[in-house]
Amino acid sequence: MSSLDTTAMCAVIDALVAACQVENVTGGSLESVTVTDGAVPSENPGNYLFIGVTDADAGDEATTGQSDQSWVHISGTRREVGEITCVALAWNGNNDLKQARDEALGMYQAVQRIVRPGRRPFDLGINEVAWVDCGGNTQLLTVQDEAGALAKFIFTVGYQADL
Repeated sequence: MSSLDTTAMCAVIDALVAACQVENVTGGSLESVTVTDGAVPSENPGNYLFIGVTDADAGDEATTGQSDQSWVHISGTRREVGEITCVALAWNGNNDLKQARDEALGMYQAVQRIVRPGRRPFDLGINEVAWVDCGGNTQLLTVQDEAGALAKFIFTVGYQADL
């Protein structure tokens, strides 16, 4: 039994991480960004893109994604509609909030360009899965303190799969 017999969620996470890591090269839209599957704690300022994370600062479990399945007519096919939560976090030590906000926004925009249909082909290699959106439930959180300025966009990447 393949995982797609049950859910497409894990395949979507894997594909999203891989696609973002491809852009994490010189000249790529996520150059100088640490792209991770889940949250990787760091005490160092920088730009981070966490895939499958609700709160990058929480040390506890977090909701990686969620989905809902329903039967499609009498075809025996289940339609899964789901979303993966991501965090684009920019933290600088110079207390420049606008810079942090702009860098976090740039990471968020890069993910939108990667997954939006028509803007750039995004091939999961899985025929059953189609991207449907990026950006639902978006939040922007900011902090300025003695450690510098931090901005993070928390957003979702939505998908639909016929299983």
